[in-house]
Amino acid sequence: MDEQHDQPWGRLSGLLAAAGAMLIGVLRNLNPDVILIRAIIAGIVVGSVVNVLNQVLRRIAEDD
Repeated sequence: MDEQHDQPWGRLSGLLAAAGAMLIGVLRNLNPDVILIRAIIAGIVVGSVVNVLNQVLRRIAEDD
């Protein structure tokens, strides 16, 4: 199995953030286009940050 896809924490957290953003948008009665844009941005940002942190922690663990 590919090492990058061994633990897909970035993808999972991105999907969870997007779902949370959609739920908050629906509860606040926002327009569907606003909900979609915010969900996409939240998913990309959170997924990317978690992915980078995961890679940093892996490199630190490899050095020990």
